[in-house]
Amino acid sequence: MSPAKKPTSKVTPIKRKAEQSSYYQVKVMLESCPLPVWRRLVMRSDAPLSLVHEILQVVVGWGNNHTHLFITSKTQYGAPNPDMPKVQDHHHIRLSEVMKKIGDAMVYDYDLSETWHHNIVLEEIIPTNDTSMLARCLMGKRACPPEDVGGPIGYARFLEAIEDPLHEDHQDDLDWIECDFDPDAFDARLANMRLELMEDQIREGEIVSV
Repeated sequence: MSPAKKPTSKVTPIKRKAEQSSYYQVKVMLESCPLPVWRRLVMRSDAPLSLVHEILQVVVGWGNNHTHLFITSKTQYGAPNPDMPKVQDHHHIRLSEVMKKIGDAMVYDYDLSETWHHNIVLEEIIPTNDTSMLARCLMGKRACPPEDVGGPIGYARFLEAIEDPLHEDHQDDLDWIECDFDPDAFDARLANMRLELMEDQIREGEIVSV
């Protein structure tokens, strides 16, 4: 009689679930502004911070003319700059790596000479199987301050001047702005048209994609 064979144990391989694609809903608030300025938007969670920068420029309304930084509790990220060796390259870090759960926040600084601080808070994580859309603005309030207006202090002075015909800088500031500036105006539809144009530029290779 042949000896009984020992039962062989089968090792079932562990199947790792593919990482779920998602959109992040975030609220962006411009800090220390004389008038509250904010935007709520959704964007792909796998977007590199370099692309998040481009999205924020469009949605908030800046002109992308100055240096920027993303600031977390541990690290600063931005465009490579030999004058700022401690700043990590924003092309190599994704949004989902710095904001992981609802309530996480970071700061986006734009124009370091005028120091416009934007507080970004993750409000919702939206799983999806379709990430063809890059980002969309859901809503917002008030216009972005003009570029080079002098930071929050300069913007407060500018608003006072353009609203008061008797202010000594009234006409000079109207001539400087070169348009009918309404500090209360914001059009999410226009922001989304610009985001759609950005998506076209990504498809054509003019902007680095995710």
